Amino acid sequence: MSIASDQKSDYAEVKVWIVNNAFNGRLNVDQAPPSAEAGEDGNIDFSWEGASAQKGHLGAIVHAKGEEVLGLTVIEVDNSDNEE
Repeated sequence: MSIASDQKSDYAEVKVWIVNNAFNGRLNVDQAPPSAEAGEDGNIDFSWEGASAQKGHLGAIVHAKGEEVLGLTVIEVDNSDNEE
């Protein structure tokens, strides 16, 4: 694809995240409903020990019924300083 010199192009910063257990910290679910219904809203309180300053962190909370994974809630914490 070519872009004529008088045309503007939009660019976006793309980040790639890998969620695994290797992070030296802990994402804790502090409070959650005892059950949930698909399509219904609910609140989950969480804390993240070791989410260091000046960095971004990505984690996931697994929603399961026994061994069956029903879904994930992805959590992004951005502690970075965006001032340049």
